[in-house]
Amino acid sequence: MGLFAEWVRRHPDARRAVDPCFSVAALGGAAEALTAEVPENSYGPGSFFDRFYEAGGKILNFNFGAGSTFVHYVERRLQVPYRFDKTFSGRIRRNGEEHSARSTICVRYLSDDALINAPEPLDRLARAEGLFYSRRLGRGELGLITAADFHDLIARTLPYRPWFLTRAEEMDVTKPHIVAEPRIG
Repeated sequence: MGLFAEWVRRHPDARRAVDPCFSVAALGGAAEALTAEVPENSYGPGSFFDRFYEAGGKILNFNFGAGSTFVHYVERRLQVPYRFDKTFSGRIRRNGEEHSARSTICVRYLSDDALINAPEPLDRLARAEGLFYSRRLGRGELGLITAADFHDLIARTLPYRPWFLTRAEEMDVTKPHIVAEPRIG
């Protein structure tokens, strides 16, 4: 998101994933392989995020700490209890033509505000373990973490802190209230 992402998206050599919910633009030698023919599930097997992880991707953040949208791919992959796949229908415009489209994303249950995403604990942990490399950039910060380190840190932490990626810990909630929701939105 932001100015740099928009620059990448508009670059004449950019390749863009046709994903109604999480469209990704990429530049470079692997751009086509990462973005071509993505599946309906934005975080499932064969998705941009899955290909990025398998390719040994690195997450570079400007002023955002170690957190990123990649966390939802990891949460889905690790089958956290507070998220589920939900499918949305709509229309997308591609090459000037509109088409019906479905998109499945891993969303949180809305039944408890304790389940809202909380990137701060992950950021603190990644920094403490020396996995998030950061440097000052003007008045901000540039930071880097590998997709593998990001995944492994979460996989190691969830067994003893199952809610650390949510607001539950800061709210001192040990068992958030989860109510099933429709899987079609």
